[in-house]
Amino acid sequence: MRNEEIARMLLHDGCFIIKHLFNFAHGTEEELYVTRWSPAQLRIDLGLLENQIPFFVLEEIFYHLTPWKLLRKINRGVVVAGGGDYLLRLKKRRALLDMALWYMLQGWYPMPSSQSPMEYLGISAEEEIHHLLHLVHVAHRIKVDAAVAERRSQLASGCHRFCFRPLNNLVSG
Repeated sequence: MRNEEIARMLLHDGCFIIKHLFNFAHGTEEELYVTRWSPAQLRIDLGLLENQIPFFVLEEIFYHLTPWKLLRKINRGVVVAGGGDYLLRLKKRRALLDMALWYMLQGWYPMPSSQSPMEYLGISAEEEIHHLLHLVHVAHRIKVDAAVAERRSQLASGCHRFCFRPLNNLVSG
């Protein structure tokens, strides 16, 4: 493949992924869901290593082609002069990461609707993400680290197998 063909392929694939993430985040049914297993199959395909495209490609496409509905929400409070471009890029990156996390982690973790996935997981908008599969890895690593820390805390407090609250805390007298 020539460089031009690779660039065209990345552009087409990136536009498809962004459109799909946006539609999923906004509850829009897509024409490609012709069977009931299509959404799950597409999520699996986007998670395969051989289907990964660099995240910076998705970011650049999203920066220049942000859907109008989302653009108005992102632009609130951003002044472009004096470093505003950096802030705008960061807000757009955050929106893209949130959409990707909602999509890729659906059904794996119960995520509160009152928080964005990045806030819930504690992922910084400046975290280096290589591709969608790496984003899933970062999210899993955060959840596993939290579970390990909780277990160590339980063990340190003398709770070896099961942790029970004292009976007098459960029964009001």
